[in-house]
Amino acid sequence: MPGSENLIKRFVYSSPETITCCCIPFTNRRYPCGVRWIEHSLELLVGFNYPSVSLEDQSKIYACAATAGSAAWSAMSIAVGLACAGTLGAGCFAAVIAAIPVGNETLKATFFQCLRNAGLSEEIISQCNIGIYTRQT
Repeated sequence: MPGSENLIKRFVYSSPETITCCCIPFTNRRYPCGVRWIEHSLELLVGFNYPSVSLEDQSKIYACAATAGSAAWSAMSIAVGLACAGTLGAGCFAAVIAAIPVGNETLKATFFQCLRNAGLSEEIISQCNIGIYTRQT
């Protein structure tokens, strides 16, 4: 089945990591000798798939997925915004992940209602699937 993904939001923060050097003379012990910054990112994505359909129906499905992704982010943004206000970090990433069930509920309801409003058949709609997931680097 064909499918695609849309990026809803990308969160990025940097954290310090101690650099260790080798070695203290006459020992094999490493010692701290500097700091480097490590970038962490979390992407919030909408993934969807659908059956083989005409280009017209495919464009309707893509449009509905984009609309549903925006609605899902609106539902999630309050909880995520409070946790991430002014600072990013591991706590923000945890808040994003914790908000996914709320976003998924809104996403699915909006997506399937949009498909119905676009005039797609129930046969096509029943073969479509959509969900929110994360990718961390």
